[in-house]
Amino acid sequence: MTLIQLFKLLNIFLLLNIVLATDIKPDNSKNLVKIKVDGKNRTYYHLKKGETLEYNLSSKNLDNPNSKYSLKIISRAMIASNSNSNKVFGVEVSVFDHILDENKNIAKYDLVDSRTLMYDKAVSDAINEAKPGWNYTKAGFWFEELDGLNKTVKISLIDGSPSVELKLIAEEIILRKSESELKPITINEEYLVAYKESSEEEYKKSDNWFLLNSENPLQYKIKGPKIIRFISRVNLNESNLSEQYNFDLREDGRFVSKYTYEVVQSGANAFIDNSDIVVSGYKSSFYNVPKGIHYYTFFNNNDGSIYLKIEEYDNK
Repeated sequence: MTLIQLFKLLNIFLLLNIVLATDIKPDNSKNLVKIKVDGKNRTYYHLKKGETLEYNLSSKNLDNPNSKYSLKIISRAMIASNSNSNKVFGVEVSVFDHILDENKNIAKYDLVDSRTLMYDKAVSDAINEAKPGWNYTKAGFWFEELDGLNKTVKISLIDGSPSVELKLIAEEIILRKSESELKPITINEEYLVAYKESSEEEYKKSDNWFLLNSENPLQYKIKGPKIIRFISRVNLNESNLSEQYNFDLREDGRFVSKYTYEVVQSGANAFIDNSDIVVSGYKSSFYNVPKGIHYYTFFNNNDGSIYLKIEEYDNK
């Protein structure tokens, strides 16, 4: 591959990342401010006492509005260029669901989340070239996860905060997809979990579940860097819904963590195929496998039976 081809591919990659992340403009303000950060002008919006910036996310023409989105909130306050002290500032962020009428218009707003974000930041190199002698603080960041874009976000200053400049960036959260399911390095009986998500459906079957009990640890050989997801269920014939269960994870013989989960009823009527063993709803966790070949061993600390499934993902 020539350097020119490599440069073109790099440009395409950068373009795709730019497309995925979108600056969000407030609906009720045109009071924008250009702040030069690392030599590039960035657009922020001014927020002062008594004002609220409002963002109707459903009106921003973003792709896949029913998907999960991240909302990155960036704020800065003005500070003297030669300041040796920090500046404290903060905002109140409220997220509202849209309640629609029969014509799909917004009938009312339902508050689903509210939080106060306070920062104590030093001076940075960020400037507004129209205001010599002044700089901006280092940025205060907040990452908000949204389950869709049928929402309005309102942001106002907290009491006592100086005016700030705000920037909102929305980006669709692309969920990880499993590359493969792993099997233990020793011979173990494989179990199928049968389940169905509604009474009208036929049962589906999930393979590569392995029994983890106090006498039978499970060990996996994994080459990193990778992300693994371990999914577990317990035998409800041996447990009850008021209990917890746990297991230890060791990496190359070194203790990593004890994972403890609540026993929950399966909403999909799950059971071990070709048996009368009813299993719980699943619980799962992710773990980053470092570079190199590593051995991961799971130990059951309970008297009951745990069924374990390991999925493997690219570490991207």
